[in-house]
Amino acid sequence: MYHLIRVDSHTWAFEDRMPDGDIVRFFVLDGKQKCLVIDSGYLLVDVKGMVSDLLKKEGRDLSSDGKTKEILLANTHGDYDHTCGNGSFSSFYITGTDYVNCGLEKQFPDAGYIAAEEGTQIELGERTIRYYLAPGHTYGNAVILDETDKILFPGDMVQTGTMFMFGEHRCPDRMEESLLKLIGMKDLYEKIYSCHGKLILPPDAVDQTLSVWRKVRQGQVKPERATVFGTVEVDLYRCGFCNFYCDIKNS
Repeated sequence: MYHLIRVDSHTWAFEDRMPDGDIVRFFVLDGKQKCLVIDSGYLLVDVKGMVSDLLKKEGRDLSSDGKTKEILLANTHGDYDHTCGNGSFSSFYITGTDYVNCGLEKQFPDAGYIAAEEGTQIELGERTIRYYLAPGHTYGNAVILDETDKILFPGDMVQTGTMFMFGEHRCPDRMEESLLKLIGMKDLYEKIYSCHGKLILPPDAVDQTLSVWRKVRQGQVKPERATVFGTVEVDLYRCGFCNFYCDIKNS
């Protein structure tokens, strides 16, 4: 079950270890008027209720006008380990591509869908959040930027764990382009909060991810065979900074 990590005075992470040993976490960002949850983890639990309890415990459940704060949900992408808690929300932000490709309209038919696009802004009250499209890990992958606190939330795009880059929802041919885009945005963020592996990463983690990804694509890393989901065999590239499950052909 998730345990709570206080990241700073108005940001938290709920973290757990999945059956395969991978760490997964989702984030809570509190503002003066609203609260935003980024991703919702891999367990079918009442994430919204968990966040509501957290805000009450912290004395942050009321907005500046004395009303109960609205709790919003934004997904970086549509993989199950980032969306299982979506059902506890009446609506959620996600790109249209992943909403369809990852089957969320069937998984959460009673929840409203808010299409996240390049530049989509979510205002929490003295804390501005913005979406940036970054296909690669999935076709509809996005990163979420806390413009006020200069924090990048990349979902799976930047991490020290093992990134899934195989299967029908992946878009490996766009990965380098998206990492270069994040590098070009470096003046906008000072820290990276990752959903897998180490929690807090420096901005140059994007450069390191790009470097090892290029080595995989260029055939400079020898893969080993691995089994995921119990039966699926795939190449595993161990790259030092991070690893990749990948079935692409090296160029």
